[in-house]
Amino acid sequence: MVQFPEVQKKAQQELDVVVGPDRLPDFADREARPYVRAIMKETMRWHAVAPIGISHRMVDEDEYKGYRIPAGSVVVPNAW
Repeated sequence: MVQFPEVQKKAQQELDVVVGPDRLPDFADREARPYVRAIMKETMRWHAVAPIGISHRMVDEDEYKGYRIPAGSVVVPNAW
């Protein structure tokens, strides 16, 4: 089931113009595909393929936006 058929159609049109029917897209085509790039970024924003909120332990004391983070602290980034 396609949830956004108009988005899929527009992306396919962009790929057809940039890449054509004879090959797959590659990194050299990246700048010429802004709509497909935007879809990829939005998809990653909605649901990351891997957990990026992995805990880290501070080796040295640090400061972030005015907050002191002592050495040895466990920092859990907010993936959302």
